Amino acid sequence: MSPAERSSAHRRIGTVRKVRRSIDGPSVVVPSLRDTLLLRERALQATTVSVTICDSRLPDSPIVWVNKAFTTTTGYLPEDVIGRNPRFLQGADTDPNTIAEMRESMAAKRSTVVTMLNYREDGSAFWNSISTAPVFDDDDEVIGYIGIQVDVTDQVIARRERDERLRDEHNARMSAEKAQRTLSLLSDVNNRLISCFELPAAMQALVDVLVPRFADGCAVDLFTMAKSESAEPLRIASASTDGGEVGDPALLGRVLRTGRPVSVQDLDGTQAQWLLVAPLVGKQGVLGALTIVSVGRASSFDDEHLDVALDIGRRAALAIEWCEAYSAHSVNKQS
Repeated sequence: MSPAERSSAHRRIGTVRKVRRSIDGPSVVVPSLRDTLLLRERALQATTVSVTICDSRLPDSPIVWVNKAFTTTTGYLPEDVIGRNPRFLQGADTDPNTIAEMRESMAAKRSTVVTMLNYREDGSAFWNSISTAPVFDDDDEVIGYIGIQVDVTDQVIARRERDERLRDEHNARMSAEKAQRTLSLLSDVNNRLISCFELPAAMQALVDVLVPRFADGCAVDLFTMAKSESAEPLRIASASTDGGEVGDPALLGRVLRTGRPVSVQDLDGTQAQWLLVAPLVGKQGVLGALTIVSVGRASSFDDEHLDVALDIGRRAALAIEWCEAYSAHSVNKQS
């Protein structure tokens, strides 16, 4: 028999199906091992999800088999990847924590599912849901890994867009609530200022509104000689949550000279605090300063705090001028 005839005979033998007869039933056809393996491979080829098989017995656990869906998902042909570790799908923006998670699971001989940013053959990125499972031999040793990859880019993008919308809605709600609190604070400041006819009472009412709603400490200092570098600040009202002194006298002179707000961090105390000193600007210039103290802040006052402080400073300056005008009118009336 020629080699060709022997080969043909072997192929025929390989496809012979064993027939097992039942005593009281129909015959059962038992597929050969070759038919079973062929069925499994064709089933894996027919599936629409990407499948890879890696052999752990070889150096660096390379890919030894992929199905057609792998090429559809990644763009790589079988001859491009067989013999390579699947890490070539990773790239610069692949999360190292996700890589570490997968490696730890494989080292522990566990199955794992991760979602990882991978890269196709053309360089384009996609989100890959990767399921890996170890394959064991009869001695419970890992001889390989089977991996299933699913392109979940659309789902990841949709989830991120949803999370962004939720975050935007949350931020908008927080901003609206903050704006409402600011409006309520300014309204209460107005009500307190216009209800007082005496200057000390008006300024004390102001700081009592601001502490602790807007600051941990607050003080109002008036300059006895506005526009003069020799002007002496006169503290007319103060309040603080701990009852201590508020502010830094050196900053008052700076605000008087420049007419600009100052924000500094005070590290002299037992707890760090930020100081914001805003000028009280009226028709006659800088009338005084409003000192605001915040304890335990991680950073300086932001623009919103500054805008509110300057707004309150303008309202306080109007109240100061109104109280002084009222006091002068009362004196003139009595005389």
